[in-house]
Amino acid sequence: MGLGRYQRIIWLLCGFGYLLDLMWAQAFGLSGLQFCAVFDKVADALDTLSVASPNIFTAFSTGLTVGAFSWGLLVDIIGQYNESACLFDMLILPPGRKWAFNLTCLIASVFGLLLASPTNYNGICVLTALCGFGLGGNIPIDATIVIEFLPQNRRWLLPLLSIFQPLGVVVTAVIAFGLLPGIGRKWSLVVGALVQGVSMAMYTQVTTIKASVGLNALEYIMQSFFNAVLYGFTPEVFEAPYRGSAAGLCSTFGRLAGIIAPIAARPYIDGNSNGVLWLACGGIFLSAFFLVFLPIETRHRATY
Repeated sequence: MGLGRYQRIIWLLCGFGYLLDLMWAQAFGLSGLQFCAVFDKVADALDTLSVASPNIFTAFSTGLTVGAFSWGLLVDIIGQYNESACLFDMLILPPGRKWAFNLTCLIASVFGLLLASPTNYNGICVLTALCGFGLGGNIPIDATIVIEFLPQNRRWLLPLLSIFQPLGVVVTAVIAFGLLPGIGRKWSLVVGALVQGVSMAMYTQVTTIKASVGLNALEYIMQSFFNAVLYGFTPEVFEAPYRGSAAGLCSTFGRLAGIIAPIAARPYIDGNSNGVLWLACGGIFLSAFFLVFLPIETRHRATY
């Protein structure tokens, strides 16, 4: 199987799923305070940041988590199709994958549009969670579809899907593209995790704005790099009947962290503790340690 027009269309189509994921995350990040202010959740803007604003992020992350878990399983359940089906019958995507992909986009779009209608903050949070339910399922589906249509010598295009996300992720995807052919997947993850942990540990020690911004940017770049490799590595490890479920579970654990993070970070936001950062560092270094002993490397390995 080569890289023809059909494969390029699949890659571009699923790339827009990655684009939607971070578009909505950024939209909620920019609008969270405005939602709180409009609905008079609290009077003071500083209090809004520390008290009300996490609610919308927690709602969004909850939807992402449930969506990643649910759709990761569903795409394998409804995604079994006749391998002898002709290209015309597939209508761009295999029937089961097509329905899962279209439904996640539809759910995110419908509830995203409905976000303009609520008259209270709780309604906004409910619709945010439902929008996240669609978006959370789309990312593992994107990766599942792409890996099944890429030729062996073009598998680096899977982590390169992250190029559809914002500029910082574009830089990360370029770095990932440079590293993956040379050192393979596992050691890319180890390097990404270690640099994340070091930058986060250093962040607790700096006292200037420039240093804080620089280390924050470095951590985000390496986090995005790690995710780009991870979402390429996971679908490669598992066979087609279980691939969507595996990618969905992988995404689910990440989304669970997104639910916990705003709650765990509140003492740090209030300036009371660095404990949550050290806890994150410990988790990152622990993951790097276990990755070193992972007996799997997908570089040059055929995918079925």
